[in-house]
Amino acid sequence: MKKKVLALFLSSVFSFSVFSNLAFASTQNNDSGGQQIFNEQSTGSSYHRIPAMYTLADGTVFATIDARFGSEADSPNNIDIALMTLKDNVWSEATFPYYFGDYSNDSGRTSNSASFIDTNIVQGLDGKIHLTVDVFPAGYGYPNAKAGSGYKTINGEKYLALTTSKDTINFNNFNYYIKDNKIFDEQGNATEYSVDGYFNLYKNGEQLKVKQKNPNGSYNGKEVPMNIFYKDSIFKVFSTSYMWTISSEDGGKTWSDPMCLNYLKRDNERFMGTGPGRGFTITEGEYKGRILVPIYDSEDGERSGVIYSDDNGKTWSRGNRVTLSQQDSPGKASEAQLIQLPDGTVRMYARGSAGYIGYADSFDGGVTFEPLKQDKGLPYGHNGSGCMISVINYSQKVDGKDAIILSSPEGPNRNNGIIRVGLIDEYKDSEGKTRYNVDWKYKEQVNSGEFQYSCLTELPNNDIAIMYETAPRGSKSIYKTYTLEQLKN
Repeated sequence: MKKKVLALFLSSVFSFSVFSNLAFASTQNNDSGGQQIFNEQSTGSSYHRIPAMYTLADGTVFATIDARFGSEADSPNNIDIALMTLKDNVWSEATFPYYFGDYSNDSGRTSNSASFIDTNIVQGLDGKIHLTVDVFPAGYGYPNAKAGSGYKTINGEKYLALTTSKDTINFNNFNYYIKDNKIFDEQGNATEYSVDGYFNLYKNGEQLKVKQKNPNGSYNGKEVPMNIFYKDSIFKVFSTSYMWTISSEDGGKTWSDPMCLNYLKRDNERFMGTGPGRGFTITEGEYKGRILVPIYDSEDGERSGVIYSDDNGKTWSRGNRVTLSQQDSPGKASEAQLIQLPDGTVRMYARGSAGYIGYADSFDGGVTFEPLKQDKGLPYGHNGSGCMISVINYSQKVDGKDAIILSSPEGPNRNNGIIRVGLIDEYKDSEGKTRYNVDWKYKEQVNSGEFQYSCLTELPNNDIAIMYETAPRGSKSIYKTYTLEQLKN
């Protein structure tokens, strides 16, 4: 099948539309009662991983995914973020709120492209949508990212550092920095260079270009805006992981310029990234309105935490890293998801490595958590590296109780997907404090065979939707819906 060329336009960020609804509708594939919403016809990519979904306040389902143009591999690879929305039972065309153009969108393993990976979606109580993502400069990913934030401190303020050297590993080479979109040298002198909100490079106000490459590294005759995350840029960022967030006030039609959150990253960390899937906005109690995005870092075998905003995403702070319980430790804590207990307590469920999903509670709005321990009611059949899970609050009572819903592979390994319904029971601890247990009463099998990352959302009619990764190697994501009655069978 011939590939349709993606059209590019620049406003505050890049956004792309591909293919009409008619063309898309005629090529949907059913898979065990599900649909492959993100496919080559809708995005132009043959490989899709890391699904995220969130039902907005107006009932629109917001879905994003990694469109992995090079191959199904993680970064370093040619990966961009595709977005589709579901309203009135019609899926929109795909757009790309996060996109790098240094490589073409042809298939073929690419290890020198800049990339985006692992989106997290959350909506604040003011209706604004926040889309947070991990970002890697050309040629880098989780395995080879270098320790550091990529920021310099100048007169007590942190600024994104740049170098003109080909050596982007030695931070001593970073003699420039960005302030108010202008590039300054180490002595604080403004250069003739600047960047726009998307970190594209300009000289004396004129946008600079680079030659676009094919997956094999050859040039294809096209030129694209020069970006400081590209290998062929005059100025380049440090070779580490980055985290960006953008926001939309019109349902994802337009987006703000990205905010780089690496000022929250510690200099000893190779990686600070999202817990992909969903963020959470606290709706009850003292911290009502606080926006939480789960994150994790690469230190001590990976530890989770959150970044949070109390001003609708204008500024962000970072909570403490979780610790692990001495008894029944889940082994590690990464790729967490968050729910809220009836009194406003925030509970984290996280990917572990000991065969059970770990959890921990926060009583201060996600800033600190109790030590993470295994939930022995949540075996998920994957010792070793573990797997990302999804968990959401359910808006309706189930058997007269508050409920949460969780998806994961049941195992062995990343196989045999299940959805569990947990009923929340209240009790008093030895100090008389209200606490909560979850009785994982119901379980429904989603598929047999490969089941990797997944994301849940509650639809306006109270059905549950899931998007999950399946064969080959997680590169195909399937969308399915269930009624509560089906989940209780």
